[in-house]
Amino acid sequence: MTILIDRGTFSAAEDFVLPFKDNRRARIVGEATGGSSGQPYVCDLGGGMLLWVGSKRQYLPDGDPFEGVGILPDDA
Repeated sequence: MTILIDRGTFSAAEDFVLPFKDNRRARIVGEATGGSSGQPYVCDLGGGMLLWVGSKRQYLPDGDPFEGVGILPDDA
């Protein structure tokens, strides 16, 4: 199986991809995912600008950081 990911892959979509990456049951192809738990604190700065800050720390199964990093593809 091959799963395509990119920087627009967030939250529940990352939760779906991660087990396949961790147990190597699929080849993950594309760009790193967005790296968001889906629970950010969002502050409207005005002028069409938003500030998104992770509201919890989340890690990959191997202990590497997840928030702001995402899931890396096996192939680019």
